[in-house]
Amino acid sequence: MKLMMIAAIAAIVFASAAANAQVVNSVNGTNYLAVVGDNSQGGTCVGPSGPCVSPGRGIPLNYFATSSDVTSGFATVNGQLTSQLSSINTLNLGVTTLNGNVTILNNQYNILVSQIAVINSQLNRALDGAAMGVAMKDAIPNDDDRYAVRVNFGGFDSHAAGGVAFTAKISDNLRAMVNYGQSKSLSAFSGGLNFSFN
Repeated sequence: MKLMMIAAIAAIVFASAAANAQVVNSVNGTNYLAVVGDNSQGGTCVGPSGPCVSPGRGIPLNYFATSSDVTSGFATVNGQLTSQLSSINTLNLGVTTLNGNVTILNNQYNILVSQIAVINSQLNRALDGAAMGVAMKDAIPNDDDRYAVRVNFGGFDSHAAGGVAFTAKISDNLRAMVNYGQSKSLSAFSGGLNFSFN
């Protein structure tokens, strides 16, 4: 704000008398930047609280900041900047720590996703096995037949499988059986002998 006032004063006064400006000695304890050639009465002021150009004297120099005031002002600003930089460094350390924690969480999430994928694969195989168990049934020859073939289809919880069975009646008391089952991810084979007696 002071700089704007000073600029306004300079535009008013120095336009006509800058070439004649000089510093005069203290008058009533105040040094002035004299403006020679302006003998008008009353003077010119900038705003209700701004500096005034005193007729016959000029602009009071005590309105302007001294070098010590400027140095003190810069020291204050530098101190504030140093304080803010310390806070920014603390914040940066917090952000770095947070990024590290996010990386750890991402790694744990990826491990969990991988484990879930393994569990899902194992579950699908188990469901395929259950469907295949439904599809594998023995073929039973009729009383007058020696051989029997059976083709079966089975399903369990949206998983499907197929099975083929072959049975040979070796005698009235002995049968030989072979079974094969196939699902999407599994296959199975079984065989055996069946004895009957009384």
